[in-house]
Amino acid sequence: MRFRTKLTIAMILLTSVIYGVGGAALISLSFRGSLRLEQSQAMRSYRSMQSTLILVNSVSEQNSEQDVADILKQMDEQGSDWDMLGLSDEKGYLYRSGDVKTDPELKQNCSETQCAFRVFESSGGHFLQITGCFNAGESLLYLDAVRDISNLYTLRNTQSRIYRIFFIIVTALSAVISFVTAHFLTMPLRHLSRVSKKIGEGDLTLRSDVHSGDEMEQLSDTFNVMAENLVQKIQALEDAMEQQERFMGSFAHELKTPMTSMIGYADLMRSCDLPSSERRECAEYIFREGRRLERLSLKLLDLLVLKKQDFELTEASPAKLLDDAARSVDAKLRQNNVILTIQSQEGVCLLETDLIKSLLINLIDNSIKSMEHGGSIRIRQIMLSGGGCRIVILDNGRGIPRDELEKITEAFYRVDKSRSRKQGGAGLGLALCAEIVKLHNGKLDFFSEVGKGTLINVELRGKKE
Repeated sequence: MRFRTKLTIAMILLTSVIYGVGGAALISLSFRGSLRLEQSQAMRSYRSMQSTLILVNSVSEQNSEQDVADILKQMDEQGSDWDMLGLSDEKGYLYRSGDVKTDPELKQNCSETQCAFRVFESSGGHFLQITGCFNAGESLLYLDAVRDISNLYTLRNTQSRIYRIFFIIVTALSAVISFVTAHFLTMPLRHLSRVSKKIGEGDLTLRSDVHSGDEMEQLSDTFNVMAENLVQKIQALEDAMEQQERFMGSFAHELKTPMTSMIGYADLMRSCDLPSSERRECAEYIFREGRRLERLSLKLLDLLVLKKQDFELTEASPAKLLDDAARSVDAKLRQNNVILTIQSQEGVCLLETDLIKSLLINLIDNSIKSMEHGGSIRIRQIMLSGGGCRIVILDNGRGIPRDELEKITEAFYRVDKSRSRKQGGAGLGLALCAEIVKLHNGKLDFFSEVGKGTLINVELRGKKE
């Protein structure tokens, strides 16, 4: 069952209950009030008639029961407020008009000072009977007075009939108004349902457009935020899948080319009697490519280990690690005619020494590769307040294009693919550096200008709690 149908039914039921109970209670209270008023008026008329009879009996010389009956007859014939009258003693009626009947229960409940009354139905009408008693000589007389009050019941029945008609009309109008109201109130929900269905079918550009100024608009805004987050997460997943595909393609390419050549050279050495110079050249190529694949596999292993394991950080001196890294690349610096200068501060911070040394060697190595005919590299290390350190590496190499800066930390990505292959690069060094910096709760930023050089800012804050 739809929500608007439930809302319509609820509003109809609420209206019916309130109108039904209220109307029935109003008619009942009105009838009871009219009946009490009628009883009060009848009681006053009865008391007046009873007082007259008692007065006549008291001034009568004979003090006869028949005289009282005659006076009642005269009052009845002259016109009274009663439809039926009766005067009786213990033996029977002395006077009787109409089909008045003495009720034994009323006789038992009445006295000279108190009257008894009842409402009864007879011949399709409703009547009010009052019974009282008084002494006439030595006899106790009972006076019965009956008044037709059918008009009260007729009025009540008429009101009930009119009320039922109005109840049906009000219920019908309530149903129509409730349906229309529920239709407009649930329009934003139906709109949200359609939009969510379209998004579920793949149209991620749709957004909810509800401007009702109430909770529905808040729900619409929340829905749009959810949709935006969903799109971002899907885009992130797509980017991750695309990056993984590029990673696998690059990895396959890195392996395929040297492996094909190595197999070809090995087969040539195995099947042909080559001169020693050519054999040495083939062996040199196989050795060189084998070492490159070895480095590639080790760096891939480092990347996987960094992502899957928890390393323990210890207090270490960044200045000492810089000196160790400089000694490790000293031969390559002299070979490429590159001058390295280091400016450092004393102090310790939480580091994983082997990984930081690998980070520094990779960054220095990338700076060396950016210089074709020598150059200079300047490194400055400063301690940070609150723990951690900053290492700034500045070279005067060929620089990196601005549109390449965001991609250089991706696995297997090379700015200059031809030079990187000649220099033995696998495109994993900066990706490894990014993971090491991430492990140390830090930041790795690159600032470069083509033809002028590159500045690398490394900030290490220790292990993230």
